[in-house]
Amino acid sequence: MEIIKKILHIISAIVFFAVFVFGTYMQIYALLTKGANRETLWIVSTIIFYIFTAAIFFGKDIIRRLVNWIPIEFNRFIIIGIISSIVAESVYIFSKPFNENLVLDLTALLPFYIIWMAIWYLVIKIGDFSLTEIFFLAGINGFFVEIIFSGFVIINPISWTVISFPLVVTLYGCIMLIPAYVVKEDIQIFSVDGIIKKSLLSILPLASYVVSLFWIAYIKTIGIL
Repeated sequence: MEIIKKILHIISAIVFFAVFVFGTYMQIYALLTKGANRETLWIVSTIIFYIFTAAIFFGKDIIRRLVNWIPIEFNRFIIIGIISSIVAESVYIFSKPFNENLVLDLTALLPFYIIWMAIWYLVIKIGDFSLTEIFFLAGINGFFVEIIFSGFVIINPISWTVISFPLVVTLYGCIMLIPAYVVKEDIQIFSVDGIIKKSLLSILPLASYVVSLFWIAYIKTIGIL
């Protein structure tokens, strides 16, 4: 059974990587052939965020020393997560932002990110997720959020699934992976075994989307958006 699981994990990783490479190639090809616009610059924003993520990974020890003065690992997790979210929204402001004004963009979306991070902290504490599991399951969270926000998958499901899915999953996966990578070793874990149980636990953070809908509706009502 363990051998079968490992084989399935390897096959899944190969398929995801192949689709990711193809999606990245198609995005770069669109940029080169159609020129720079908000649609095609999405891949540039994504690459910039990948570079930021890589910098965090290589500078983990420095980051830990900088945030260790913050009491309680939950606070460190949330603060690093907020920084990760702000950087993500900032690099996408010139391509595919929620709002073209960065201040309004962050006003609308930071509550979602904060609640999403907080629930994921609790999920990690309960489930003892590996960094790989956090990356993929948080990324799938983001995929569903993007579907609901954009509705693009309904219009063009093949394009969304083949080209956008791996890039969206890696984006949201990196946003969550950054605080998890830096802080996870400080979190006291209560283990839950089994990928099915962990997958079910990973659905809980989607509740943050429901809260964010009410927040966005409220700030639209009072004229902020």
